[in-house]
Amino acid sequence: MRNFLFLISSSLFLTPAVAQFITPEWHGGATSEHAAWDIFTEASLNENLPDAAADSPTNDARIICTTSSAFLTSSGNIYSFQSASAFQLDDSTNFPVENIFLQISALGSEIDPDTVSLIATDDSGATTQYFPTQNFVLDQQELEGEFGGLGTTYAFQWNLSETPVSGSYSILFAAAESSMSLDEVALHTSDSYLKVPIPETPIPDPTMTIADGIITLSWPPTYLLETTTTFSTWAEVSETSTSAGSNRVTLPLSAEATFFRLKQASVN
Repeated sequence: MRNFLFLISSSLFLTPAVAQFITPEWHGGATSEHAAWDIFTEASLNENLPDAAADSPTNDARIICTTSSAFLTSSGNIYSFQSASAFQLDDSTNFPVENIFLQISALGSEIDPDTVSLIATDDSGATTQYFPTQNFVLDQQELEGEFGGLGTTYAFQWNLSETPVSGSYSILFAAAESSMSLDEVALHTSDSYLKVPIPETPIPDPTMTIADGIITLSWPPTYLLETTTTFSTWAEVSETSTSAGSNRVTLPLSAEATFFRLKQASVN
């Protein structure tokens, strides 16, 4: 589905592409569990219980921010501007887990993928660290507003077929630098590994600013900007410039409804 930027009665409206967590194929199965966090209630050194899991919930999962300078934002995120925040997700299972899939939504600074690992202790007391079998970015967009930064949705998956996890385990992850806001987290586990396919990269929306009756649209150079007033035909906007690594075009405000979309540029 295309994302449309449109102008109606001299007002610009943007329909943003909102990243959604993936629901894996095994979700809701008899030997699977799911935990999700949307609103955090404890900023630092205290447990946050899952508040958003609807199916096959686990009552054992907890997330703790181990950074003492972190605090809660008005929207229920965990944030620290003094240092790179670090987190620990603790969980336990009543069946051997071979498949762990973790998704994280973060705002501002990015997560350092090298910090993401799973710590498990076997029956003999031996502790083993496992790094994700695969990780990918589901979506990333520039944030508008005073502080800027990025809105990024991450996915990490562990294939534990050869070394299933039983009992308690922990997942560690941390920000790459200060000023990361932990927005949402989702955890899915099951007794059988099934690789989550990497989805196609969604087409982003152009960003816009309005000043003195002029609209400025900016977008990544790997895309083309198209426009229409009727939806019957689309025309490429060709009179563009490049600034700070982005394509840019300026247009006057108009009462006529004008629609825009980005299209993947062809690669020769």
